[in-house]
Amino acid sequence: MTDILEAPPVEFDTALAALYGDLADAVTKQQWAWSAVKSQARQNLNKSYRDKMTRDEVEAAVATARETFAAGDPGYEDAGWRTYYAASRLVEADDKEKAAAAVVDQVSDRIHEFKQAFHARGGWTRAYLVTNTGGHVHKSMDCSTCYYNRYDKYGDFKPGTSYAWLPELSDHDEAEIITAAGSDACTVC
Repeated sequence: MTDILEAPPVEFDTALAALYGDLADAVTKQQWAWSAVKSQARQNLNKSYRDKMTRDEVEAAVATARETFAAGDPGYEDAGWRTYYAASRLVEADDKEKAAAAVVDQVSDRIHEFKQAFHARGGWTRAYLVTNTGGHVHKSMDCSTCYYNRYDKYGDFKPGTSYAWLPELSDHDEAEIITAAGSDACTVC
């Protein structure tokens, strides 16, 4: 069997599209894990769920929890057991978030290999459908009418434009893609 990085464009892009699906799943799991870390950090600091915390504040709470957890379980006779238990929950949540982040990194690394192979092979045309109502078919995900995923200053995830890749149109000329897209073809890119 040929290495997928040397496969024909449609097969190559179909495999890469599946990796992007895996990345979306991994990012979702990381977002949920980060939400759990923030929630537990708020509880440990006796803050309301309405209180916003910056990433630095959350990371400081995690660092404090790790120190408390590393000191060991004081036992139920000691008044510090509640602090220890809360610290252990925050450490556990943070460990899950770090594991989820590692999966995101692994999938991202594999996607990077595909991108390098794509450019080394000289590239080919591609088509992407924006999945919102009235979304257009774009020739790249870098169109000025689209947005990137990001985190705000509080560490909350802000989703960008969502795409459905159309790998069946990979390596077709632009006129064929425009014909297939019809009135849904982006007029900017």
